[in-house]
Amino acid sequence: MRASLIGMTIGIAATSTITLAACASRDANPSKASSPLLSPQTSLPAAKYLGPIRQPIAYAKAGISLKPPGAVNPAASWADAYDNCRTGDAVCDTNSPPNIALALATAEQAGEAAPDGSIVPLMKDTLVYVLTWIGIPCVPKSGPPPAPDISDSTSASATYSCTLLNFIDASSGKVLYSTEGPNP
Repeated sequence: MRASLIGMTIGIAATSTITLAACASRDANPSKASSPLLSPQTSLPAAKYLGPIRQPIAYAKAGISLKPPGAVNPAASWADAYDNCRTGDAVCDTNSPPNIALALATAEQAGEAAPDGSIVPLMKDTLVYVLTWIGIPCVPKSGPPPAPDISDSTSASATYSCTLLNFIDASSGKVLYSTEGPNP
């Protein structure tokens, strides 16, 4: 299912995708043929685990809020969460290392549609590992078409420096979803 709102693209693992605007979609469970897979022997860039977040963080355009998790003992490790990049289950930049933090996440604009048309959030104070890449190139996917350029009719779309976020369930180690945008 795809629903359009204003904001950025959010992929929701195995259920639905809610499009919220600006950059190219990177669904949480992309077709494994659409992104190169790493073999189990292939190493990923060394990630930096930051531990639990200490202050709330809001990604306003994506409708995501993170809170410090307090004293918790997640069943999955941060290394298990990062390993989703190797399998292709998470959308990752395998050329650069992410920062990984533990947080309680709520996504008010992503989830499944309820019978009354409201959204049942995919995450509501869910303990997650947040894998973050900053400065990842992304190309706008929606919005008005580019103005015609008389001098060069083959000009490419503008590329932005974006933030890529993956939310991995800290209990199961499974991908919940990913989002990307210039200002999530």
